[in-house]
Amino acid sequence: MNKRILLLSDYRDYFYSSTRAWDEPMRTERIKGFLTDAGYAVEMKQFADVDFRRDDLKGLPVLYQSSEDPSLLYKGYIEDVLLGLTLSGAFLIPRFSLFRAHQNKVFMEILRDHSSSDLVRNLSAKGYGTMEEFLRRMDRHSLPSVLKPAEGAMSSGIRLATTDAQKRQAARDVSRSGSWLEGLKDVVKKKVREPRHLKSNHRNKFVVQDFVAGLENDFKVLVYGEKYYVLKRSNRPGDFRASGSGRFEYLSEIPGGLLDAAREMYESFECPFISLDVGFDGQSYRLLEFQFVMFGNVTLEKSTFSYQKSGTVWKTVQEVPDLEREFSASVVRYLENRATLAPQL
Repeated sequence: MNKRILLLSDYRDYFYSSTRAWDEPMRTERIKGFLTDAGYAVEMKQFADVDFRRDDLKGLPVLYQSSEDPSLLYKGYIEDVLLGLTLSGAFLIPRFSLFRAHQNKVFMEILRDHSSSDLVRNLSAKGYGTMEEFLRRMDRHSLPSVLKPAEGAMSSGIRLATTDAQKRQAARDVSRSGSWLEGLKDVVKKKVREPRHLKSNHRNKFVVQDFVAGLENDFKVLVYGEKYYVLKRSNRPGDFRASGSGRFEYLSEIPGGLLDAAREMYESFECPFISLDVGFDGQSYRLLEFQFVMFGNVTLEKSTFSYQKSGTVWKTVQEVPDLEREFSASVVRYLENRATLAPQL
């Protein structure tokens, strides 16, 4: 009998993303074909079709996507369904805590703090829920510092602070949540209340991260099972940020140690696939950011080769990229390497 696996798509029947066209999803029928060939009976549903009272979910592997809709409203619904699946004993791919880090840099840094890998932990960052929380602890962060909104991609909203005044202003900018009307109400309330009793109008959570000096570029590394795809991203002109610069290079020769570092980072998270933003400061590799679900795939789809390790040697393997094939192969490899399919957070 074939092993079962459930694939959940969103309300548009979209699943993950591809660069074939703007707002293009993966082709789920191709994924189903690859998984069927590997011996799996694939059931495809939308999130709203999950029936927690009637569906047999215990031990069932579940592939799912996230969402990047405005204000992450639909992502919140997906989160409810995924927690329900975990309570029902389903085996999420990837596990729920890795989903939680998507569009959530605060939780991403909490995952970093829990990592057993020195390469993952050699960059320090701290999340805050309000500007006021940060201002009371501002002296814990050395200068320069990088402040990032929890939500966002392509370096949007990121600030570099080189003075205390810039730190205060950056925290104000990235955390602003209140409207002008709420601000006006606070002016009145301050006349009759202690300021510490007022609700903050800067409640968008954010991260304060160590600044890595001397980086002229970083490396986007996508890992799908045993295949590694690398894209060099040069910084924007006159800027410290590489993400979103559009200044990309596919290198047949990459810095020594990069792939071994990426492999250690990948394996430390126990996931089927990962997107790594890696910097090199001249002495060590630094993991700047990482994602496990719904990350961009241009690094794979525009490449003409992958890196694969044979024994102790990394080899460049020429190939025509196939996103759905590599995605499916990574899932199969991940499942086959598991001793148990018990749910895990």
